[in-house]
Amino acid sequence: MIRVASLGYVGVESPKHSVWNEIGPEVFAFQLGQPGSDGAVRFKIDDNAYRISIHPGERNRMSYQGWELASYEEFGNAQEELSRQNIPYKVADAGECADRLVGEMLYFQSPAGFRYELFVLPSRRDDSFLPPRPHSGFQTGDQGLGHVNVVVPDGEAEHRMLVDVLGAKVSDAVIVGGGDAMRFYRVNPRHHSTAHMVVPGMRGLQHIMVEAKEINDVGRAYTLAKRHPELKITADLGRHMGDMMLSFYVRTPSGWDLEYGYGGQRITDERTPGMLQAPAEYWGHEYDPMFFDFQALEPAD
Repeated sequence: MIRVASLGYVGVESPKHSVWNEIGPEVFAFQLGQPGSDGAVRFKIDDNAYRISIHPGERNRMSYQGWELASYEEFGNAQEELSRQNIPYKVADAGECADRLVGEMLYFQSPAGFRYELFVLPSRRDDSFLPPRPHSGFQTGDQGLGHVNVVVPDGEAEHRMLVDVLGAKVSDAVIVGGGDAMRFYRVNPRHHSTAHMVVPGMRGLQHIMVEAKEINDVGRAYTLAKRHPELKITADLGRHMGDMMLSFYVRTPSGWDLEYGYGGQRITDERTPGMLQAPAEYWGHEYDPMFFDFQALEPAD
C-alpha cells in the first residue's frame, strides 16, 4: 500500500475568497503567502510555502486534499500501487507542479469524488513563517497541516480507500445509536489527519483543524473570532475525548468551519482504537445549531 506521511495542504473554492485576506491574518494569525495563479489566497502557518488555499469560485466547495509522501521512492511506489489496484490517476505536468509549489505530484479521485493529490518536495524556506500578530506558531512539521473532517456518501468505500490504498489507520470512532457516526484516521502520530461522517448523496468539507503551540493563542483567536462580523462561533471552547484537543469551532465565510485548537494527543500503533459514545466531550463544545448546517457540501456523483 501507499505510505502517506502527512496531510500537506488543502484547497477550497469560495465566492468570498477575498475576505480571507483580512480574516486569516487578523483573526487566525495566518501569514499571507504567494497568491495562486488564479488569485487564490494562500496561507502559511509554518515554513512551507502554504498550507491552505482559498480559490475564487462560484460556490463553497472543497477542491483538493494534498497528501505528502516522504520521498521520490514513495512517489514511485504510489504509482505502482494505484496501478495495481486499478485506480486511474494522472501524473501532474511541470506547470501543475509549479502552481502547487511541489517537486512532483499525481492525483486521483476518491470514492466520494474528492481530488486526492500525492506529492513530494513541497517548497519551504527555513524561518520564513512570520505571524502577522503575536503568536507562538502552529504544530505542523512531520505531522502536517492538521486535519480535515469531510462528509461522504458511502463511509465504507471511503474507509477502504483510506486504509487499503493510503495506509491510514483508524484512531477512534464516535457512535450514535447503533452505528459509527464518525471515523478518525491517522497517518502519523497526530491522532487524526482526516475524519469522515456519512450524509447519503452528499460530499464536502465540514471543517479544517489547525493546532496552536500555546493555549493562550487559542484564547486570543476565540476572542477575535467572537468579535468579527463575518464569523460565527459554532462550538464553544471545549475538549474532545478522542484526540483530547482543547478547541473551538467557527463558521467561516466560505461555508465550512475552522477548528482552532491546542494540546492534541499523539498516538502510536500500540494504542487500541476507541469506540466513543456521542457526545464525546470531556467538557464544553456546546454546539450551535449552525454547526450541523453543512454549507460547503455538493451532491456526490
